Amino acid sequence: QELTEIESKEIKIKSKLNKEKQERELNELLKNANISGVNTLFDDMIRDDSEMIRLQNLPGFQSKLSELKDGISQHTQKYINNVTNVYNEKLKEDEILNRTLNKVSFESETHSISIINTFQNDEINELTEKVLKLPSQEEIEKFVTEKLKSTSDILMESEMKCVEKINFIINAYEDRITDLMKKNL
Repeated sequence: QELTEIESKEIKIKSKLNKEKQERELNELLKNANISGVNTLFDDMIRDDSEMIRLQNLPGFQSKLSELKDGISQHTQKYINNVTNVYNEKLKEDEILNRTLNKVSFESETHSISIINTFQNDEINELTEKVLKLPSQEEIEKFVTEKLKSTSDILMESEMKCVEKINFIINAYEDRITDLMKKNL
């Protein structure tokens, strides 16, 4: 019998801990979705009402209050479901945005590195050969400067294309998020 009592207490403790965990998770979700406190609004309102003590003495007040609480609870839960669904959709959009931006950045970086590697591996040798054939220091400096500027321009153009892609992605994301947030109105 002692064992049964201990098991019963353990079950109650586990149940209580599970309920507390669910409440913490719900509160965290509501906080992240910017609606924290909405689930306790009715109880907070009733608790803070200075007239509540007098109203409780009215005949049938408790049953009407209970009906009102049930009705508000149903609407509150519907509201919470709608807002958290939109919040979860936003999280998916955020993840898609991050993956897309990472892909674009990686592609741009890869392209820029290939331009630099080409310059280091191929053009340096070509530059060296041509520089050795040039008669004056001034012509060497001019030639090298032109080659470096050309490579720099190619890199800058690559980065500008990356920025344009990122701007397009961000604008599309903002449009989708704006449409998504309108669902909460």
